[in-house]
Amino acid sequence: SLHPSSVPESDWQAVASLGSRSIAQACTQRSSVVVGSFAEEGGLHELSSSCAGECNLAAVFRHLRIARLFSLGGLQNEQNDSQCASCLAAVYGELVDTPLGGESTAKENARNVAAWALLDFIFFVGSGRLMHTCWTRM
Repeated sequence: SLHPSSVPESDWQAVASLGSRSIAQACTQRSSVVVGSFAEEGGLHELSSSCAGECNLAAVFRHLRIARLFSLGGLQNEQNDSQCASCLAAVYGELVDTPLGGESTAKENARNVAAWALLDFIFFVGSGRLMHTCWTRM
């Protein structure tokens, strides 16, 4: 995912799509666990959407300065929310996509820890952005 120009576009899009779906599913689950019965279903959906949405994923991409990890020419415009969100989703997709040939326990654990840490940050930033929006509405 860090070298999008070195793989067929359909492969890169597949891993980005896997990452995006996985982020959305995980944010929905976390929203339910964190907020639980304190919010109505609409509130849970709003929190989940805030966390998994393009704007938040792009913000996380910029906060973590992930563009530095991409090869030259791999990212055309760091100000493009859609491109940044897709790149972050591809990175997450790589983390959650178990290699077909298997891997050592140490690599599997490292990949899982990295995926959880990234998801924690995505959820943290998304929920913070939503809270800020709610405060400014008052």
